[in-house]
Amino acid sequence: MSIVAKLFIGREERELHYVDLDYERYTRKTGRPSSEVMGGFIQLCFVPKGDEDFYLNWAFSDRMEDKDVAFPNSLYTIKDGEIAFYEGDFNGRTLFKYKFNDCTIISYRESFSNKWGMETEIVLSAGIQRYKTNHPFIKQWNEKKNAPLVKKGMKKRKEMPSIPKKQNKKRTPAITSIAWVDVQKQVIKETGYKTSVGLKINFENENGGKVKLRVKKKDGTDFDNQTKEILIEESVQGDVLFVNDIEIKEAWEKNVKKGKINKLVVTAEYNGKEKKSESLHILSESKVLVNFRVHEKYKGEFGFDWIRVGDTGKKGDTKYKDIIGKYNRGKRFVQSNAEYTKLQNKFERFSHPVKKGEDYTIPILTLLPDKKAVFSLNVEILNTMPKKVELKYDKTYFKLNKDEISYKKIGKKTLKDYLEVKCIKEFASDQYIEVEADGELSGKLKILANDKPHRYRADIAFVNVTTKLGRKPKTGKSSKGQSEFTKYFNQALANANYEVVDLDLSTDIQFNRKYSSKGALIDADENHFQDYLNNALKSRKKKDYTKYYKIYFIDEDGGGLYGMAYDIPAPKNSRSVIVLKAGLEDSTLAHETFHAMGLYHTFDNNSEFTFKEDKTNNIMDYSDMSFDKIPVVSTYHWQWGIIHNNIEKE
Repeated sequence: MSIVAKLFIGREERELHYVDLDYERYTRKTGRPSSEVMGGFIQLCFVPKGDEDFYLNWAFSDRMEDKDVAFPNSLYTIKDGEIAFYEGDFNGRTLFKYKFNDCTIISYRESFSNKWGMETEIVLSAGIQRYKTNHPFIKQWNEKKNAPLVKKGMKKRKEMPSIPKKQNKKRTPAITSIAWVDVQKQVIKETGYKTSVGLKINFENENGGKVKLRVKKKDGTDFDNQTKEILIEESVQGDVLFVNDIEIKEAWEKNVKKGKINKLVVTAEYNGKEKKSESLHILSESKVLVNFRVHEKYKGEFGFDWIRVGDTGKKGDTKYKDIIGKYNRGKRFVQSNAEYTKLQNKFERFSHPVKKGEDYTIPILTLLPDKKAVFSLNVEILNTMPKKVELKYDKTYFKLNKDEISYKKIGKKTLKDYLEVKCIKEFASDQYIEVEADGELSGKLKILANDKPHRYRADIAFVNVTTKLGRKPKTGKSSKGQSEFTKYFNQALANANYEVVDLDLSTDIQFNRKYSSKGALIDADENHFQDYLNNALKSRKKKDYTKYYKIYFIDEDGGGLYGMAYDIPAPKNSRSVIVLKAGLEDSTLAHETFHAMGLYHTFDNNSEFTFKEDKTNNIMDYSDMSFDKIPVVSTYHWQWGIIHNNIEKE
């Protein structure tokens, strides 16, 4: 459960980075308490807004001119306030409150660093304190409790001046302060694992000797299986002592409960007296994962291939590990981990930024010059919020709608249709868009080279065939065939040169006798059917279309047949495909043409990789005709190479 906190003093509000509350008693060496409960200081941290006059004025103000306020109360001013803790965010349920009265600022500090930015830290001391309960903790100096009762008509009793004690001429050596410092000897309140820190110890009236230090976890638990506390002894040779090279080990993080933060305290013993430091917070390293996924309305307008893990909620996004394998002789599908590993090896990978021992598989994008792709981003953030999540790429070739991911909350989030990538110039080598969170690689996208040597082409003839198997002639056409095929062909960085040709067979008596019966086509699934069409086109047209991929559109039924390629791949002299009435306005054109260009069904054992039928959104699956009606709009990057082998370079 995540918790946020806010400070309220009068009309002033501040969202807090952290709150630290400490109570303690001094003890003798035997451990026996030797003082009343001390402390009760509330240390707060927030981002300054630039209008901190309220807090600064409060810190510097006094009541010296108020004759009704006795010394030493006149040295400061007091206010009331509270800190509220909420579940999740500031609109969430209020979990509890810290309430305080007769409160004053005893410390004000502003700091800036490249890592943490600008921060304001204040320490409050309150005379009356209520923490998570209505039961008050009352200090002797609070003014509400100690104010004398004054009856009507009576004068207030004057404070009697205190009699100063005799000064002891012998000055006692003591520690005045202990602070945690970094390697540059700058005071710090927090650090990370795999770092080194130190201590700055200030003395008064030092007289040499040794100072003994005990470093422990504030909650009393062990650092690890071998270490409960760290003991250090140093010689004192001046008013300031720096203790260096206290290693914050990565292994200590294993003993921290989920959602908790390690806090270290050091107790210093010098000249028979002890002094304790403030807590040092050890923050776990922020871990960020960013996965690139197609946008919400993706219909195949750019090539994108990734190892599906079922994290988009879209139809066809089925875990590949569950549906890759082979069909046995009984046509039963058998899953194969070996085939899954083989497929993973087709992608570049790097160590997973969140899951230890696993790899991040880098997805692959194809994008022609002047085209754009839109992505949703799946973001996961663990431990602590990162300061900055950046997108690194070569701006010579790409224009992005943002260079930084603004979402930085702990947890998982899908940023829908978040990132737009436009190719503004072709490039000769593969490019990458990298996501870095505080300098650590958190996600990556590979974009295949798209200059002329890496682009492909094909000549395609759309042959509109006119037939007359019944009373009236019919001419086969596809209203969106060219735009649809271009979209899928571009995924393979390929362009088509289209030509539309008419072929009239309405008066061809031989065609009707051989290939029609009762108003429908017969033997349309036989190669000799396409041989007849190819020969008819060759004999009736002056232009030679032999090297073209010829797509014959025929507006006739063919016994349930949608379309057919001559072969997989089609021989160079018979590069032809038929698309019948049932397939004129769906994906049949692309499906069958890709057969002719060498692609098998995704569920065919002859395919380089075999998937369970009707489970993918690949153009070579039948899933658009399955019960789930999965739109088939994608191709795989390993299929693009097969297509390239059967067409020409641009």
